[in-house]
Amino acid sequence: MISKKTIKAYALKNAVEHSGKAVVGSVISGLFQEGLEKKDIKKIIGSVNKVLKEVNKLDIDKQEKEFEGLKKLIGHRPERH
Repeated sequence: MISKKTIKAYALKNAVEHSGKAVVGSVISGLFQEGLEKKDIKKIIGSVNKVLKEVNKLDIDKQEKEFEGLKKLIGHRPERH
């Protein structure tokens, strides 16, 4: 199962990239890189929504600061050429 910390890392990344507002769809698609499967979305969506609420309440500076501490949890896709 995907940890709350990992969910938060993806939520913060999304928020920082989009003027402080994370969106559920983008976070879920990021979590697919962590092994999330479609059949498990229902199990994790409650946690994702809860984390998004917390993240979206923070101001952008706080989001950036917290993301710095968690960004190592984010998987990186190989560049496509």
